[in-house]
Amino acid sequence: MPGDEIIQQITLKLDEISKKVDNTCTQIEMNKFYDEFKVMNTRIIELEKFAEYQGSKLSQLEPKVEILEKDLVEKNRVIDQLQQSIYNLESRNDDQENQSRKNMLEIDGIPKQKDEHEDRSFCKKIAIKLHSVLTADDNKQQQQQQQEQEGEQDTVEIKTNETAIHHGIDIAHRIKSGAILVLFESRQKREEFYQARFQLKSKTVTDLGLTKPKGVKGTIWVNESLTNGRKAILKRFKDKLKASGIGIGKDGVKVYTTLGQIRVKYDNYITKIFSDYDANQYILHMQGKQTR
Repeated sequence: MPGDEIIQQITLKLDEISKKVDNTCTQIEMNKFYDEFKVMNTRIIELEKFAEYQGSKLSQLEPKVEILEKDLVEKNRVIDQLQQSIYNLESRNDDQENQSRKNMLEIDGIPKQKDEHEDRSFCKKIAIKLHSVLTADDNKQQQQQQQEQEGEQDTVEIKTNETAIHHGIDIAHRIKSGAILVLFESRQKREEFYQARFQLKSKTVTDLGLTKPKGVKGTIWVNESLTNGRKAILKRFKDKLKASGIGIGKDGVKVYTTLGQIRVKYDNYITKIFSDYDANQYILHMQGKQTR
């Protein structure tokens, strides 16, 4: 029929127009993509040139960097040597200071008195008085032991005269509010005084004729005179022992000093502590024993 032919012709014409439109759109998109590609290609070329330029610069810097690295290694080596030299000097000075303190003891727990004078005579009198008290107790114990051996029941109280005792104290002066430093004439006298310190468990400052401040027990301690460096190591060591759960005293290890040397005793085995490194190694060793 003529109508069908017309419709068919119109459909064919529309298909032809549609193809032309599709081809036109595709061409437009291709042209756009090509333009963008050219821009991107230009940028890539620019980046390659920049990278090549930077590479040449880096090549020029590499020898300089190598020289700087060698310089840094050398400077670090020199710094290590200087630090070791400083450590050696400090250790030597500490040893020399410790040698000078071997005839000294520190008496702690001595409160400052209202009538105390700044001169050293007051502190020396206190040290002599303490020596007298300790010696008196020691003499009493010796006599009691002798009487027990002889079968005697009664004890005789020994009265000591401060001026009659060869105390061996050369100089004494206050080093802080609660302590005095005592220098002895000989190592032997210093050791006699130091070993008698165990008699202090039952003594207070009132036994020395001093006024006890309110709110304090008045306990007296006699300690070795350590250098500041050794005091710091000892304190850090004790703090670490407590923090690690090892403990000090009856439930742990025994920490003490002998002629300025820090020692720790456990199960009848004595270890010497010279530095924080030694302290840390000892704690690691003890912790290893606990985990076994």
